[in-house]
Amino acid sequence: MRKTLFLVSTFLILGLAPVLSTQTHGSHAAWDNQEDEPPMGVVEPAYSLVDRYESSEKVNVNFNGEIFKSELKPVKVYETIMVPARELFKNINMNTKFDSERLSLTAAKPNIVLEFSLKSSIATANGKETILPRIPFREQKRNRMFVPLRYVVEANGGTVKWDNKQKTAYVTLKKS
Repeated sequence: MRKTLFLVSTFLILGLAPVLSTQTHGSHAAWDNQEDEPPMGVVEPAYSLVDRYESSEKVNVNFNGEIFKSELKPVKVYETIMVPARELFKNINMNTKFDSERLSLTAAKPNIVLEFSLKSSIATANGKETILPRIPFREQKRNRMFVPLRYVVEANGGTVKWDNKQKTAYVTLKKS
């Protein structure tokens, strides 16, 4: 006990306590030059205390000239447009299935299968893994999952253009 107390006291006196913490901002190379965002690939738990939806800028999405309608507005999280998954996949005719045990979502139609997890920044399109710019998250009040718009649209052969003045993402996608 005395040895442990001595070591803790030594660390505190010498100012080495921050070295022991991996959560100290700026202490990890992956945090350098980041604007208070986690390093890419770090898992943000699905039960996170920060509600990404409430704390993010609300934006608009335009699909082939029509306004994207959803109970919850799409949001911009660190330069990535995140969209409510259920409404997005319904809009592009993909069937969805949520696995509550694995906290994962699968969206499928005849020529493509997309898989997302609330526990990972890795998504798959027809089995090919890709690191997403943002981890899918859930909006806490209504328990809705959000996924990156650009990844879904491009995996389906479409394009996304961002208009910063209008705060609108313009999606061009063939209807199937």
